[in-house]
Amino acid sequence: MYPVSGQYSHFCRRVFNALLLVTTKGWQSIPSELQAKVLDERRVLRFAATVGELGKVLRATTRATERIYDAVENLYGQEFRFDAMGERGDMYKVASRLISQYSRSSDGSGEVQWEFPPDVFEMLMSPGRWAAIDIHLANRFNSGHSLALYENTHRYIRVQLTARMPVVDWVKLLVSPDAAETFLQQGNYRYFKRDILLPAMRELESTEACPFSVELLETTGSRNKVTHLQFRLHLKVQAALDMDTSQTGDPRLEAKLREYGITERGIDQLLTKYDEPVLRLHIAAFDKRLAEGGIRDKAAAFVHQVKNDYYGRSPQQEGQADAPALPAPAVDTRKQDEADFAKHIAQRVRKYYLGQPRFVQDQLLQAFLNSPDTPNLVREQFAKKGFKTPAVSGTFYAWMAKQEGVLSLPEDASLDAYLDWRNEPKSSKGPRVLSTKLSVGGPTSSGRRKKAASPREVPAD
Repeated sequence: MYPVSGQYSHFCRRVFNALLLVTTKGWQSIPSELQAKVLDERRVLRFAATVGELGKVLRATTRATERIYDAVENLYGQEFRFDAMGERGDMYKVASRLISQYSRSSDGSGEVQWEFPPDVFEMLMSPGRWAAIDIHLANRFNSGHSLALYENTHRYIRVQLTARMPVVDWVKLLVSPDAAETFLQQGNYRYFKRDILLPAMRELESTEACPFSVELLETTGSRNKVTHLQFRLHLKVQAALDMDTSQTGDPRLEAKLREYGITERGIDQLLTKYDEPVLRLHIAAFDKRLAEGGIRDKAAAFVHQVKNDYYGRSPQQEGQADAPALPAPAVDTRKQDEADFAKHIAQRVRKYYLGQPRFVQDQLLQAFLNSPDTPNLVREQFAKKGFKTPAVSGTFYAWMAKQEGVLSLPEDASLDAYLDWRNEPKSSKGPRVLSTKLSVGGPTSSGRRKKAASPREVPAD
């Protein structure tokens, strides 16, 4: 995505990401039935936030108020071009304003309201087409070129290979129109590579929070002239581990489960279904039960305890106020945060699945059972006992988390983004996230109104 003319500065990029974050949260708070109606009828939604709230997202100082106003004004005034893929895989270059209308409050509240053209809004809210930008990470980049490279490569993080596009497209994606005019002159690609590409690639590599680094792939034509560019994404070690949801970070936990006589398949099922801190809590309680004696089959007894979620008490005693609570074992703060994040992701995936129509749920389940990544044991358990078996449901939700479009909110993108979201003041959460306001059609209530702009599609060259 790049402007036809004018400057798309580093700060403007950050402001647009903040507006997109507010928009996404507001959109997700709307029931799915209303979402479908809005898209089908091409209705226009109006979103709002104060500059103070946008400043918190941007981690900006109070002096940035006018800069935020100016950035929104700049975003409204520019026409952008970006690639879009049709249902049959055909590519289009779409030309449109990103913001079709905006208003600035004149009552001193500092509120900004904005609207998107229907076609642009549908594309921006399509989680299968765009990867969720980590706003926490986006605020860390020192260079606008690095941020632009991150934005335009992160969407390919699951396939780990970007589209192969002409050099002219990549130049326009990463630099301003004035700079692009210079770099696109004959023989100036080497300066673009030296001054823009390589420094941006190095910043992605050196930024610890960035989950990947990029490798430049050049396509040459006659006389070895570079004509097209493509990037291969290399996941960093921690990112690769995070994408393997069945991996345990504590080998002692596995060893303890083996002591109980639990098979390797049983251990994998437990690690897939339950968080490590939960299993440690069960282990501490189960060891006390073992010391009391009377348990013959340790493996079956432990699995039964975990499945029924009680700690040494009978299911009938569970929930009694006078039942002694077992203290949780000491857990490293970072590991506890990671466990909370894993539980958050599991809840989001489950909510997404249960919110789909029944026929969509059946299609997802069938795709999971047909996937080559699904173990035969899981298929056998599904045939015998159905979906509610932990081995089936746990593996299914782990598989769902890796599918495009399931985790679309910014706080789902990384642990740091989740912690920022979790630590927000309670007043900023809930249905009115960041004071988002939604209305369908109609004039703005305050401030000045701008004329709406309609997108137009231009066939790709």
